[in-house]
Parts: sequence; structure tokens; C-alpha cells
Amino acid sequence: MHEEIIFNETSINAKFHHIGIACLNIDETFNKIKFLLPKKIKQSEIIYDQNMKCFLQLISINNSNYIELISGDIVQGYIKRNINIYHTCFIVRSIEEAIKDNNSFIPITKPVKAKLFDEKIVQFFHTPIGMIELLQST
Repeated sequence: MHEEIIFNETSINAKFHHIGIACLNIDETFNKIKFLLPKKIKQSEIIYDQNMKCFLQLISINNSNYIELISGDIVQGYIKRNINIYHTCFIVRSIEEAIKDNNSFIPITKPVKAKLFDEKIVQFFHTPIGMIELLQST
């Protein structure tokens, strides 16, 4: 049995969006993991994001959770160390508001527009649970 927990007003009310997987080749990785996926999925085209300097594909595994496949120089160091789980992403109303009183989120990048997410703003942070991407909902 799971106990329901209600957080206090310091919660930023973030919503899980996706897990980012580092890979050498998006097509090959997709073909290796597709047996794990639901029978019906939606997937984006593979795109190159100039701001992120990597190739990306988003795979919908249900109405609100996704897997993002990432390839390119940005993930090569992770792949060389056999680390494939690159980051987790959470949606927040405002990145600035989400981090304003949180000194455990250390910025890795500046806020940038993300082509994969219709030019919505994203920012990456080192956190106590690894690298986190915050995706601004507006």
C-alpha cells in the first residue's frame, strides 16, 4: 500500500515528461528498444537541434510520458563510459520560479529554445539525483 503525501507550498509541482537516452545512432537504438514499447506509439522525426547541437527523437509511450533519444557530440562522453541514461525531464510552469529558492540545482546550460518542443524554453541542471532538464510549459 502506498501512502499519499501532500507536499507543502515549497513544491514546484513539476510533472515528469521524459527520460533522455544517450545513443550513437537513433535508428539503431530505436530498433533495439522497440520490443519494450507499447504496440501503438507516436514518434517524432529525427531532428537536429542547432541550439543543443545534437540529433533528437521523441517517442510517446503514453499520453504524457516519453523517451527522448539523443545522439551527437553532446552525449559522446556518456556513451564512452557506458552511461546511457542521460537525463530526466520535468515540465514546470516557469523555470525561473522553479529554481529561485533552490540552491541544489546547479545550472549546466543557459535557458534555450528547444526545437523538439516547439521552441519552448529548456534548461539543464546538475541536481542531487543527476542531470535534470526543466521544460517550461509556456
